[in-house]
Amino acid sequence: MVKANAGAAEFKTASSDFQFATAVAAFAQKLKDNHYVDGLAYSQIADIARDNRGNDPYNYRGEFISWWKSRRTFDEPSLKDIHG
Repeated sequence: MVKANAGAAEFKTASSDFQFATAVAAFAQKLKDNHYVDGLAYSQIADIARDNRGNDPYNYRGEFISWWKSRRTFDEPSLKDIHG
């Protein structure tokens, strides 16, 4: 389980590529309602992705961020309530 601020200092020293990939993976885990990311809110994951877009010559990261912005209907506790 990810605890708030657990390893935050080490994570912030990781490359932007690693941090962006982590945001994408965390988002997928939240969609699956995985208990390992219970300590992360969707808004925190979005912030990590936005802050670490980095070099994006083909706009793949930008597309992920744009897609995220267009779907701001995620419930914080769980998506089970939305999708039944």
